[in-house]
Amino acid sequence: MFDKKLQEIGLGKNQAEIYSLLISGGKKKGSELAKEVGLSRQLTYKVLDELMELGLVEKEKKSGSAGLFLPAHPSKLEELLFKKEAEIKRAQKELGATIDALTSQYNLTAGKPGVQFFEGEEGVRKVLEETLSVKDEIIYTIVDSQTLEKEIADIDQLYVQERIKKKIKKKIIMIDSPEARKYLEKNKNNKLTEIKIAPRGEIKNFYAVNQIYNQKVAYITFKNKSLTSSIISDPDIYKLNRFLFEALWESLS
Repeated sequence: MFDKKLQEIGLGKNQAEIYSLLISGGKKKGSELAKEVGLSRQLTYKVLDELMELGLVEKEKKSGSAGLFLPAHPSKLEELLFKKEAEIKRAQKELGATIDALTSQYNLTAGKPGVQFFEGEEGVRKVLEETLSVKDEIIYTIVDSQTLEKEIADIDQLYVQERIKKKIKKKIIMIDSPEARKYLEKNKNNKLTEIKIAPRGEIKNFYAVNQIYNQKVAYITFKNKSLTSSIISDPDIYKLNRFLFEALWESLS
């Protein structure tokens, strides 16, 4: 009677049929249920064990008699549904990070550039955190620290702390500004951070960061707290950007 509805909320076909029989007919022996459902006794008891684990069936055993099975109150179904929803949300959150990693690996294997796009502060944090996955490599960065300090200073500060904690090396080209000079002075004895200053030329400001690492290139753009981030996974795009970075690096004093 209720089998289909019970299956819709997550019960298996046999679980739904047995629970429905107990609800409509009251407590029964396992052997009785096996006959009514048309399953072997072994399979019936297995399904009953599953239902007891879910909290939907209880076993009543009296001295000198076979055990009787009775249904739990239907409100347990709602508890079960809430539990499943929480598990699904948790799985979705974990799957998101796994899919990102699998997508990047798939695109590299298939020879296709993989592009991931993010928005907002959480996206910036995700991209920065992803750069910290490098092992025994250097992160190459071009940044206008003058605008970075105005837009995402707090996020960047936490990122730098985590990078230093993980002992990840970084080469940074900073566009000339008082903030860049101050940062250079502050890090002159930092063995994990090499910095060179590039002349600003005719460029007044650019609200972006370029990070080159681990066969990937990441971009963060920011202006008036409008944040967008992207990661391109492609060996050739990585090589091109690294070549351009190193050429500029060598040209600076």
